Amino acid sequence: MKKLLEVNTIRKDRRKVKLRFALCYPNTYMVGMSSLGIRLLYALINLREDVACERFFYEPGKVPRSVESGFKLSEFEVIGVSLQFEEDYVRFIEMILNSGVPLKRWERGERDPIVVAGGICAVENPQPLSDFVDVFVIGDGEALIDRILDICIEERDRETRIEALSNLEGFYVPAYTEGKVKRVWCKNINEMFHPTSQVLPAGDSSPVMPVFGRSILLEVARGCEKGCRFCLIGFCNRPKRIRSGRVLEEIVERGVKESATKKVTLIAPSLSEHPNITELCWNMVNSGLEISLPSLSIDVISDELLNALVKGGQRTVTIAPETGTEELRKKINKPFSDDEIISAADTILEQKLNLKMYFIVGLPFEKEEDVEGIVKIVSRISKLRRGTSVKVSVNPFVPKPHTPFAWAPQQSQMVLKEKMKKVRSFLRKESVVFEGMDPRKAAIEAILSLGGRELGEIIELATLYGGGFGAWRRALREKTTNLEDLSKFRSMDAEQPWEVIDVGVSRKFLIKEWYKAVDGVQTPPYSCCDQCGVCYTID
Repeated sequence: MKKLLEVNTIRKDRRKVKLRFALCYPNTYMVGMSSLGIRLLYALINLREDVACERFFYEPGKVPRSVESGFKLSEFEVIGVSLQFEEDYVRFIEMILNSGVPLKRWERGERDPIVVAGGICAVENPQPLSDFVDVFVIGDGEALIDRILDICIEERDRETRIEALSNLEGFYVPAYTEGKVKRVWCKNINEMFHPTSQVLPAGDSSPVMPVFGRSILLEVARGCEKGCRFCLIGFCNRPKRIRSGRVLEEIVERGVKESATKKVTLIAPSLSEHPNITELCWNMVNSGLEISLPSLSIDVISDELLNALVKGGQRTVTIAPETGTEELRKKINKPFSDDEIISAADTILEQKLNLKMYFIVGLPFEKEEDVEGIVKIVSRISKLRRGTSVKVSVNPFVPKPHTPFAWAPQQSQMVLKEKMKKVRSFLRKESVVFEGMDPRKAAIEAILSLGGRELGEIIELATLYGGGFGAWRRALREKTTNLEDLSKFRSMDAEQPWEVIDVGVSRKFLIKEWYKAVDGVQTPPYSCCDQCGVCYTID
């Protein structure tokens, strides 16, 4: 790709290292460098003097070349792919096809790189990509990356490397693994590596500026205890782990110096998980820093926190009511009342901040009044505006593995489209900005989340045909597969493809949660007495 002006780029002499590692994000530079995972792995791998790590991003129709040196993927011993979104699967396949590396893992020879994939999509369900990936990393990268590097340096034979990784906990190797693979996770977040010398564009006017601008990304917590029954992260990334204020202050102090920026973006599945979030924000603002919080839980919003955000330069606050009625919120285990949501929105708008809200249509147990409730609650909130904007994002429900709603069917594209159209037409009268995911995209995401190895050929064909909706229709038709047939109710008694991964939450527990949802029974936030990690498995 074109030469970029960055700070903290690392370039090593390839002749002086024992292993060359290609860190690949199958989306644009702007999207990829908005990921803390990419910044973290890039810095962590390059701490080793015996390994050179270079970054690759997706450019349509082009041969992938590294940002650092311009070398091709085929010139590295290991290709490490970060899989964060199912829609990136076709981009990943295109990158491999354009690299000259054989696409199918069994077609690769001794001189070809090992393809390793990690990220939340690898943890949720590696099966759809198991024809193309040699090794899947199941868990936190910090806990597993050195095992990969050490084996690839110690063992020079390609197949021996792959087989050796299959014998270690935390790796799913399609050619060798039998039985379930347990997720490996870091138990003490305060002792985990956090990048401070983060790669950022050198100037404020870069055409490929990351989503959060020239900001260091600060992970304040990992995991979530709330247990929203539709949420992948809430079940695949337990238990919650919180960084102490002291450690966070040290990271920020070093980060703003080493990355030459005055902006910090706080990252966590739920920022309300940190008990001192308000104090943390004020400490940074009082130190002259700008701050950004991508989204806030309704229960953490206060005048004191919002005052810090305003002083720190934030202009928009995002919340996620998810549904339009209290009854359905109880079923999804997100039991905020209408009054609590409206009060939180009023507090945000009173601070002259713009407001964005996320809703889901097509959830299990949804009734017509639940969809109408979205319109009613947004209409009430829109009347509270004080010269600010209100934006609403409405997206179709996508069943996810390892959640209580994993077995639920996805509604037809026609039904979902009608529901979104209804909400959009009503909100237009309120002068509310509307956006939403195309139901066709949601249907593809559902099958990629839940399906098995049989999807490999379909993904490959969809990539070869261009990757768009028409390409998916053609690929599915050729394999005599109906998209909506793949999204029907799945039996709770039958083993599912994604159950090859043990995330620490049992099927028995998930089924109990399903029946609690049927009855509208709330499950209190899951927590561990001291987060020691001994008893994280939930039965």
